Amino acid sequence: MNVYTKKGDMGMTDLLTGQRVNKTDLHIEVLGTIDELTSSIGLIRSMSEDPDVSDELLGIQKKLKDIMAVVARDFEHEIDTIEDIRSLEKAIDRYQLLFPPLQEFVYSGDLSISAQIDLTRTIARRAERRFAALISEKNAYKGISSYLNRLSDYLFVLARMLEFKALIKKALENTVDEQSEKTMSLSFAKQLAEQIENEAKRMGIHIVISIANKNGICVLTHIMDEAYIISKGLAEKKAYTSAVLQMPTHALKELTQKGASLEGLEAMVEEKIITLGGGYPLKNNKVTYGAVGISGGSVEDDIYLASYAVNKTERKRI
Repeated sequence: MNVYTKKGDMGMTDLLTGQRVNKTDLHIEVLGTIDELTSSIGLIRSMSEDPDVSDELLGIQKKLKDIMAVVARDFEHEIDTIEDIRSLEKAIDRYQLLFPPLQEFVYSGDLSISAQIDLTRTIARRAERRFAALISEKNAYKGISSYLNRLSDYLFVLARMLEFKALIKKALENTVDEQSEKTMSLSFAKQLAEQIENEAKRMGIHIVISIANKNGICVLTHIMDEAYIISKGLAEKKAYTSAVLQMPTHALKELTQKGASLEGLEAMVEEKIITLGGGYPLKNNKVTYGAVGISGGSVEDDIYLASYAVNKTERKRI
């Protein structure tokens, strides 16, 4: 069988029903867009190092081919998408537990595979729009629209989950020499610790303040009078965790619960990681230059004082 038939040279092609249509027909637009989407997912699958994700993507490719067959036959028969939509929703819910809540607009490009997923998501959105135009005068096949809609949501959270896992992996593999140049001065750390101590005094609590540079190396540990000695180790762990993972310690807690993919993370890296609230990264123009860890009050007090430190440093230039 020849690949070329020359039947499409004049801008016409056939549906599987035998109907001859122009290549600008909406059926062909939908088929071409879903074909593009399927191929783009194939590229993601070739880049994936997670066999479970690869299997999910292969299943999606197969479902999209089934949808293409329905469109190519001009909807001669229905297609069941209920279980497929449920599977996507379960995956979305599962992956959303594996990265912290997003606080700002996402710019694609931090990771090659997630950038490809984001590009694929835009194709899924286009496929949904093309399909909506095709069935605008029909009352059936809403399941396909729902499936395409949920697919783009799935791709979004998959990209964010993989980005966060890459960040975790990089942090755990970080073996920076403790003699490396500090990214935060001792004088600045002392000034910040004094401001936090004054706020703690106002609240009537006695705490330990630990301030680390961007590599998690302790720059300063400040112990208030009457603070519990055990708070020293906890504060230092909070500062280290927030620095290397670039996120508040309390946001990490949900990701390390039993059954989650990061279960047991606290036991890794010589038990330096902690999920107890009170650690916050310090950022300048969205770039992490250090972190603060607070321990000695209630969890709510520690979180408040760490966030208080962040607010005090937001306009600082380091």
